[in-house]
Order: sequence, then C-alpha cells, then structure tokens
Amino acid sequence: MKIKNNKIFIILRLLLLSLFLISTSCNKREISANGNSQIGQLLQEGQWRISYFVISKSDRTSQFNGYVFTFNINNTISAMQGSTASANGTWSISQNKNNGGEFLVLNFGNQFFFQELNGEWFSNNANTIRISLENIVGSASNVDYLTFEKI
Repeated sequence: MKIKNNKIFIILRLLLLSLFLISTSCNKREISANGNSQIGQLLQEGQWRISYFVISKSDRTSQFNGYVFTFNINNTISAMQGSTASANGTWSISQNKNNGGEFLVLNFGNQFFFQELNGEWFSNNANTIRISLENIVGSASNVDYLTFEKI
C-alpha cells in the first residue's frame, strides 16, 4: 500500500509542477501596434534602416545596406531597396506581463536573408532615433542583436 501512495504522491507533484510551468511560461500578451506600445508608436513614425545586426555572433549588418524599412499601421512591414519592394512581412508587439517589457515580433516568412530577422526581439533601449533589440537564443551567452535607426 505504501508503494501505491508514493506513486500517487509523485503523480500529484508532477501534475502540480506541470501546471506551475504552464502558468509561468505564458507571460506574454500581444498588444495593439498603435495602442500602448512605445516601440509600436516609434516604428510607425517614419522609415528605418538596420544599423547593426549580429546573429550567431556573426555581423551581418552589411547585407541590409540600402534597405529602408516601413512599419505600417496594419502590422505589415516592407523593406525597399530603391523603389523596388524587396521583402514584405508582418510585425506585432508583445508585452511581458511580468515586467512590462516589449517584444517586437517580426515575420518575413522564408524570404532569403530576411528570414534571419524572424522572431521575438526584446527591446533593451528605444528612443525616437534608435531602437536596440536582443534575441536570446538558447542561453544568455548566445544573444542576437538588431538595431533600427530612423532615416
């Protein structure tokens, strides 16, 4: 009888641990791009260029030279080089429920090297001329960086 009670106790502990992990992992919520979001409001005010982009510890800033990014109110984004649309995607803002921090979520699908911009980028510094973002991949020692500067 003691073994059966131990199994029940272990199952209950695992169930409680699972519920705890589920409730704490859902700490983001999507917010309106033009609502209460500082980043969303800044991005919609003009055109931007990528001034710094490091992914997997490799500086890839130069592959975006000459591209102008426009963040539209309908949550679409376009990257133009000259007068030609080079890539189109979507963007949104998520907010961390625990600390109020904002995430810029980009999705260019599978469009050549623009797909490297896909993902959740945490804002670590944002003002009217520069938005610096980070994406932690796996561990804190592997951080990707993305910085937009206003044109």
